[in-house]
Amino acid sequence: MSTDEPVCPDWVFSDNSNVSIAKDRGWFISYTPFMSRLSNDLAVVGIGTVEIPVRRRSSRSGKKHSDILDQYSVSYTSGLQDQHGRTVAYFDDKKRLFCLKLSGPPVGPSTARSLFLKDADPDGHYHINAEWHPSEHARWEATKQLEPYTSAEPPYTSADKAWIKEHFTDEYHLLQQYGLKVYKDEDHEEGRAIVRTFIASDAQDAANGKV
Repeated sequence: MSTDEPVCPDWVFSDNSNVSIAKDRGWFISYTPFMSRLSNDLAVVGIGTVEIPVRRRSSRSGKKHSDILDQYSVSYTSGLQDQHGRTVAYFDDKKRLFCLKLSGPPVGPSTARSLFLKDADPDGHYHINAEWHPSEHARWEATKQLEPYTSAEPPYTSADKAWIKEHFTDEYHLLQQYGLKVYKDEDHEEGRAIVRTFIASDAQDAANGKV
């Protein structure tokens, strides 16, 4: 994980969900631009792996990947437990919902203010539901079989620019749509990767007879 800006600290355990959501790009240690939607019509702009530094003891920290958290049992009074009943992560009792208690710097990242602090909203009620349709998951699995892009994205081609003009008017609006900064070279590179992922996905859909 590498980020220069504070990231959202709220990793919520939800038994009403079949996928985890990261609000900030800075959480990812690997990332592939991919356009999709969840059942609540929330837009998905990319998929990858995150590493979450969590509190294991009052004075210790440990790192657990989000894609293996479902291998642990959950105790609503303590946190996540492994197959031997040992607690490997705790929930933060200062927050509503079951939010993982994260390790702070220097082990963990700098984080923004939580959205679920009890003190900030004493009467607040929240419901988390993130459902990703199996057909979209299958489309993602198919997309992974395509030739991956290199880490250094070449400049836009004429075809790329035509696609951007049709869907976003210009690169500025493309970057703005996905929360990317026009003054960061790496964000421009990510924008190029997003465009080429969409174009490849469109080509695959056309080959499969989808419109």
